[in-house]
Amino acid sequence: MERLQELLKCVCGLKQPATWSHANERVGQEHALARRLASTPGVKVYGTNTLTGHRECEGLGSDRKTDIDKEIIRSHAILNREPYGDFECRCISYSRLYLLSAGHSGIDECVYRELQSICVDPKFLPSVPGDSSYSCGDVIPAAHWTKHAIDALAIAGVPTPPGTVMALMNGAFVQIGLAAASTRDLSLAFALLVETATIQSGLSGRASEYFRPSARKDTWAFRVIEHARQRARLGESDPAGQSPVSIRSIPQQLETLCSAIEDYLGEIDRLLGEPSGNPLFCTETGKALSQASFLCPTLSVRTGALTESLLFCAWAVVQRTKAVLGGKFGIPIDGGTGDTPLGLIQVPKLMMAKLESARARHGTRIFSSGGQTSYGMEDLWTKGLQQVEALRDLCSTVSELCLLEAHVLSYIGTTFDARIIDSALMANIGERSSIDHSVCLLQDKILPDLLADSLELFPVMACRAGAFA
Repeated sequence: MERLQELLKCVCGLKQPATWSHANERVGQEHALARRLASTPGVKVYGTNTLTGHRECEGLGSDRKTDIDKEIIRSHAILNREPYGDFECRCISYSRLYLLSAGHSGIDECVYRELQSICVDPKFLPSVPGDSSYSCGDVIPAAHWTKHAIDALAIAGVPTPPGTVMALMNGAFVQIGLAAASTRDLSLAFALLVETATIQSGLSGRASEYFRPSARKDTWAFRVIEHARQRARLGESDPAGQSPVSIRSIPQQLETLCSAIEDYLGEIDRLLGEPSGNPLFCTETGKALSQASFLCPTLSVRTGALTESLLFCAWAVVQRTKAVLGGKFGIPIDGGTGDTPLGLIQVPKLMMAKLESARARHGTRIFSSGGQTSYGMEDLWTKGLQQVEALRDLCSTVSELCLLEAHVLSYIGTTFDARIIDSALMANIGERSSIDHSVCLLQDKILPDLLADSLELFPVMACRAGAFA
């Protein structure tokens, strides 16, 4: 996952990846081909001397006075929804440069070189609206990004020849960039799931029985499960009957989650090195190739699989919390005491409500329905951007559920001297003993420090020191 790791590091430090400049010469050669084709009589180059979408057959003759680049931006940069945050927009900008460096866009070399400087400028924060794409190419948010980029190029005094807007706007860079940014939310949810699963393992006293990982020893999932096993307190009691399946399946939960995360991150990494746009200019054939590399159904499907695994883990979190407060492990029902007999009676209900809300929002399938807006020309939607946005929302819900679970565990450890492992997270929650504080930790910049050990297991540096700056 070298490209994804490099992107995240460079975004945090506003540095230029070496990958970008290595492509300068190739970009120049492909732009020369694009110019030659566009100036050849009778040759139509999509979006350079033609209209776009289902109007592609309409060329721009000498009698037509339309500035096609301005018209593309005018017609596509619609909606002014809530924009993505600074970190997300920087990841989108970096994704754009990665995909351009992969070649075949036909962009002008001088424009490409200047964009490398623009994208690391801390002042370059394009406003890219969320909730604005069905992902057959994310042209609406991409047009907003492109408008800001064109303005920055104009300020720098770099001319933008015909075809620049199509080269910048086309492709899946918004979906891929937002997916790269989602690793910050995902790594937090992952670390909290590992942390609370490990703590729960110490309650049953039978973890030595179910902590027999089915994952192969050469996998990341095995390392994560082994991390949890080594930190859990094993075999300290022998309760009658089995532990709830939501607890004894913790190794299976972690294996499922790790497998889905690995596939998701691996696909982001692969796509960062692939050309994405239409047309693609191929110097080997001397042609502008009409194809659909702006679609990323592979990433959409993996995003959906990760969403499923998170919903599964979230369900387990709620179920095992209910089990702990349901009279298991020698703990009174609801964690009640003589002075506070109702204990934490409302916490599982709140958690269940949050889980059901997440199921309702994120339980629909990606390709369960479609639409037609351009007479078949562009009517195959991957819903990729919507899926990533939903994933980020779900990560926040999962993290909140884990913090509620951690609050319950901290309360039990404090009130009943149960076998709760020592951890920075539990110590912080225990010091405040407020459920509001536990949930508000999700917005606190100290949370990555409290989860340092578990975050170190995550494959890329998405949430470690500096990533929240």
